[in-house]
Formats: sequence, structure tokens, C-alpha cells
Amino acid sequence: MKLINFDTEKTVIILHDCTTIPTITSLSVENQQCSKLLYIVRGGMRFSFNSTEFIARERDVVYLPKGCSYKYKASKEISAIYVDFDIIDSIKKTFLLFSKHPVQVLVDTEDDIQESFSEILKDFTYPSLSAKLRRTGSFLFILSKIEECENDYEGIMRLSPALYRLREGYCEKVYTKELSELCNMSQATFRRLFKETFGMSPITYKNNLRIKMACSLIKSGAYSISETAEILGFEDIYAFSHAFKKATGITPSKFKEHE
Repeated sequence: MKLINFDTEKTVIILHDCTTIPTITSLSVENQQCSKLLYIVRGGMRFSFNSTEFIARERDVVYLPKGCSYKYKASKEISAIYVDFDIIDSIKKTFLLFSKHPVQVLVDTEDDIQESFSEILKDFTYPSLSAKLRRTGSFLFILSKIEECENDYEGIMRLSPALYRLREGYCEKVYTKELSELCNMSQATFRRLFKETFGMSPITYKNNLRIKMACSLIKSGAYSISETAEILGFEDIYAFSHAFKKATGITPSKFKEHE
């Protein structure tokens, strides 16, 4: 996502606050007072605005621009971190917005994004200059990841019901027909939009999720390679090893040796 008119020499970044999401699981917001970045630690949230809606879940980052109105409904086990901020053009004295409406700016992020949000949350408890500099640095890191990401955000919103299904059921058999129906589009349109948005087919996306989880399970040391293959729904250890090597370039055994 290209950050509109964002020039570090001409902008002022103000971090107002960083908090965890309130316990209320549904909320309606009118004319939001400042921009927010929301990182979902656990659970999921359904956002709706202007007859549009999308679903975000754990490891996603949602941008909620200043002045927007929206509703959200969260799952009971929701856990999330908000960063309230404004970015101001110091020359024009105007607020810079990256979008006019809520949007998922990062999907299924790596651990470094959660660490950055957690660091900002922690540093807001300290009044020192060093803590202020650290949280600004963490915030700029998150912005850099958003800037680098080349996903089609409108496509992500349209595909969000399918993404939610894939990420909840990546160990199950999931068919394109079911996914396309969730998004209210034909199978051909769904396949095309998915490929345009993520650069891969839904099946490849699902397999990548399984391999990512496989890496986590192997790293934990709690499961053998054969147990990992069974947990993730592979037919046998040979199918798992083939898929793992295709995705990572090495076998599960070699990966385990390096951990």
C-alpha cells in the first residue's frame, strides 16, 4: 500500500495512545477522532461500512482512518492492540490519510509485526524520551511493512470470507465452489481475483498456511515429523515431505536439524 504523500521530512507523526481492545464485542463508531492501526492477536472481527464488510482475524492489521464511520463485531475470544495516531503534513497543515475507509493493510503477518505492536504498547507505560523514541521507531517499522506490501486491498476485502475459511480450515478439504459462494462470485471470477490479489491459487495459499504451521510445530519440538503431517491433514509423511520441500527448499528433517 503506497502511503499517500508520506514524506518523513515534511510530516509530523503523533502517537496518541496504544491500548488493548475493550471487552465489548460489538461497537458502532461515528466520525472517528484519529486514525488507528489495529493488530488482531487472537480471534476475529467483522467490519462493516457503506454497505461493505470484511473479516479480519489474528495476525492481520487493519487501518481505520480519521473521520471514518464503521461498525465491528468481534468474536468472544478477541484480543487486539490499537495504536491511535495522526500524521500531519507540516507544510499544508493537513492530516494525511492512507485510505478513506477501513481496510486490511497486512494479512497473516510474521512475528515481527506483533512484536512491534507489543513494544509500542509496553513503551506507552513509560514517560521517558527513550521510550517515546522506541515506540516511534516501532511504528515507523510497521508503516514500512505496509508500504512494502503489494497486495490489492480492495481484493482482500472482497475475498475476506474465503480467507477466513481457508485460515480456519487449512487442515480440512476446502473446495473452490464453497469459497466462491462465500464471496458471492462465480468460481472463475473468484480464481482470477484470488490470483490477482495474492499471486497464487487458493490451493497454493492453503498449502502455504499448512507449511507455515508445520514450521511452527517442528520448531516447538513437541511433535515428530510424522505427527506434524497427521495434525495438518496430509495423506502420509511422503506427501508432507514433498509439499514441505516444494515450499521451503529443504526437507522437514533438514529443517528440524537446523532448529
